[in-house]
Amino acid sequence: MSGGAGWKYPPHGVPAEADPDRPYVSLREAAQRLGVDRRTLLKALASGTTPGWARPGPEHLRWFVYSDALNAPLTASPAGSGGQPGRESDQERIARLEVENAELRARLSNAAESNLLLMAAHEDLAAAAALQAAATDKYRQALSLYMTPDNISGLAPNG
Repeated sequence: MSGGAGWKYPPHGVPAEADPDRPYVSLREAAQRLGVDRRTLLKALASGTTPGWARPGPEHLRWFVYSDALNAPLTASPAGSGGQPGRESDQERIARLEVENAELRARLSNAAESNLLLMAAHEDLAAAAALQAAATDKYRQALSLYMTPDNISGLAPNG
């Protein structure tokens, strides 16, 4: 299930209209470009850490990400790492791990939901097989009654 399922209006702080001076892409396209799960990106949009907007709808929101945000990290990074290139600060590492954690949680949620759907489908198939077996038995019984003569005395050998 997606993180924004059931919303009809954007959460507080998320604009319902695009900034006319900023190009944007769909949530799906932005997630593909960033290489993250769309639910991770949706959380970043809803929390305001990634700039974007959401179009209200009768069933759900359509989410969009500003194109210029695709080059920025998903969470606000603290100011530099003390001028040492290649070495991240504790805050940067925490921010990176939080994004990774959110991605892994989204994958786990997706896997759990997929397992539930597979188990339900298996139960449906087992029930359908049982119904088919019962129908086959009824058909065989009816066919045997149809094929059996009313007077079995005619089946005795002449002699």
